[in-house]
Amino acid sequence: MSMVSIIIPVYNTKITDLESCVNSIKAQTYQDFEVLFIDNGSEKNCADKLDEIAKADSRFTVFHKENRGVSVARNLGTEKSRGDYIMYVDADDLLTPYALEDGVSLIEKTDSDVVIGKVVKTSNRSYDLSGYKESGYEILETSDDRDDFRIHILNKSCPRFMTEGEISHNGEGCWSHLIKRKTALDNKFPEGVEVGEDTIWALDMLSEEQDIKLCLSKKVWYFYIQNDYSVLNCYNPRIKEQLTKPVGILNSVYLQEKDSLYKAYMDWIMIKLRHISSRFYLAEDNKDSFSSKRRSMKEMINNSPWKEVVKGRKCLSVSTRIKLFLYRRNLMLVFYRLTGR
Repeated sequence: MSMVSIIIPVYNTKITDLESCVNSIKAQTYQDFEVLFIDNGSEKNCADKLDEIAKADSRFTVFHKENRGVSVARNLGTEKSRGDYIMYVDADDLLTPYALEDGVSLIEKTDSDVVIGKVVKTSNRSYDLSGYKESGYEILETSDDRDDFRIHILNKSCPRFMTEGEISHNGEGCWSHLIKRKTALDNKFPEGVEVGEDTIWALDMLSEEQDIKLCLSKKVWYFYIQNDYSVLNCYNPRIKEQLTKPVGILNSVYLQEKDSLYKAYMDWIMIKLRHISSRFYLAEDNKDSFSSKRRSMKEMINNSPWKEVVKGRKCLSVSTRIKLFLYRRNLMLVFYRLTGR
């Protein structure tokens, strides 16, 4: 049997969430796997828990290291892995019991380099999938197929890849991919990028320069748990810096792309600007004066890579062009404050 290496970066994950993740892996119908915990400098209680898990089950291994970011952790795990296939899992998320079995079956049946399962975005750790019956697979064979999926990665709204409610082929998150080892080694995560690293990674694998065969499973593999302590769900004084890096990388490709991909990229940009506004500038924990916040955002917007983004093309929707105008005129924080949006 082929072995799957499951790579899990860990940084102070709540113990109960970590245990739930581990239990979902142990419950897999496909049991030929190893798990590599990459401990990113967690506090003692979390680090000790990882050691306890590894001591109790020889399939689990822990690498303790200083925190140099999730990309470094995943790349290290990939290099240390021994499996034929790689899967990345976040320490607070869950796998469905058949995720590995379905992934291995499809990657070997289709000889794909990457198989991607569906994701449920939920805060409910006991989400009921009993009514979900979809199965089968689809191979992204043409450049149009790949462009459609790139659009979906950026704006999550391509009907072709949606199912119902919060179930979809997310694509952007690296965690619902089963990847051949060589493909994983050839596609490292961008080190130094703390947020959006998996977006860059996923889009790179779909580029025309890469001859990677991608298959989409129609089964749900992954529960993407929405936690209140996520970097994008709470006050984050570093979010401006963290999101500026991936924008600088992606601008070089997507500001010059054809209209359909450019518009999808700008949808992604608007979400990131909203995160910066809500999780930093307008967060209750930010005690700076409102005038100081406006000056800071004006400085950000007037510098690369944001100043190139907010120019906008005529192909954008009216609402997006209005928002870009408000950002350029340094009025967007005022708008959010007055409307409560």
